[in-house]
Amino acid sequence: MGSIFPCLKDTTDSEAEDHRIEMLQTGGHFKRRRTMMGITTGKDVLSIRLSDDRRSLDWRTVGGGDNGHVNVRDVAFVKAVKQMEFAVVGRSGDTLQQVEAESTAERDAWVTSLTGFLRTQGRGVDTSDAAEKAQAKAEGYARQKQRSNREADLERRRLEREELKKRLFSKG
Repeated sequence: MGSIFPCLKDTTDSEAEDHRIEMLQTGGHFKRRRTMMGITTGKDVLSIRLSDDRRSLDWRTVGGGDNGHVNVRDVAFVKAVKQMEFAVVGRSGDTLQQVEAESTAERDAWVTSLTGFLRTQGRGVDTSDAAEKAQAKAEGYARQKQRSNREADLERRRLEREELKKRLFSKG
């Protein structure tokens, strides 16, 4: 059912978009797990914001350390991961950044704002379809990588068994 005042809808959408962009450019502080060799060793505080030219999502570790950015065109979608975490996923299916917000509401605001911002970038495709395709692609890459790691592990174990057999039976 259509609106009686369609011009008000455009104004409201424009105001909401302006608010989202302002929030993204103001930025926020999030926690990111610090890992070493697959073991969590602590958390870093990251400052994340949309660049002034709206072309990249920039982050820096508060207190020095890791700084980086990702071009917004390289972002496929943003998704809520855990209770207070969200992930920025690239077109290749890799997780570009996964951070924890202070609250679920803050996480939801960032996911909604980033998703809305990405939708307005005029990629020429429906973002819900693009997000689903990118997520399916990411899951496919993850399964492929897991399968490849499993196959390499099985091959390594097979070679270790053969070497052990050679050592045991050559001494006899």
